[in-house]
Amino acid sequence: MSLVTAYIEEKPEGLLAPTAIPVGQAHVHKHFKENVFLSSITAQTDVPGQPVYLAKVRIRPDHPYFFEHARDHLPGLYIIEAGRQVGLAIPHIFYDVGYDYGFVLEGCDMRFSGFVNLLDDLFIECRIFNPVYRREKLQSLSFDGIFLQNGQACVHYQSHIKLIHRKLLARYERQST
Repeated sequence: MSLVTAYIEEKPEGLLAPTAIPVGQAHVHKHFKENVFLSSITAQTDVPGQPVYLAKVRIRPDHPYFFEHARDHLPGLYIIEAGRQVGLAIPHIFYDVGYDYGFVLEGCDMRFSGFVNLLDDLFIECRIFNPVYRREKLQSLSFDGIFLQNGQACVHYQSHIKLIHRKLLARYERQST
C-alpha cells in the first residue's frame, strides 16, 4: 500500500503532520511565495535505505499565470512545475545540498493519464535512483514519481538533475552566450 493510499483510505492521525517539513521559497528557488507549489514533504522508509518521499501539492487556482482564464482542472504546466520543485526540495532538505548550488534539469518525462481536479488533495510520491557523489557531495540524481489524487495515479514522471556550484554554473552560462 502506498503512503498516499494509506493516507486516503485509513487517514491515520498525523501521517503528514509530525514528520512533514514545510516547503519554503528557498527550498524551491522562488522569490515569490505564490510560486511555491509544495506545502510539505516527508520521507518514509518502506525498504531499508530507500526512502519514499511524499509531497503535498499546494493547488493555487488564483495563480495569475496558470489560471489566466477559468479552468476546472490543474494545468499540465503547473503539474510539471510541481514535479520540478520536488527535485529541488528533496536535495536541500534531505541531502544537505547548500543553496550555493544551481540545479540543471537534464531530462524530464511526464505521462498524463487523467485530469487533476482543483478541489481534492494532490500528492507526489517519489523515489530517488542513480545518485552520483563526488568527494561525498551529491552531484546528480534521478527521480521516479507518481502524482496521486483520490488514490488514483494521474501522472507518472521521471527526471534527472545535475547539481552545479553557482560559480561554475555562472561560468558555463557566460561561455554559452
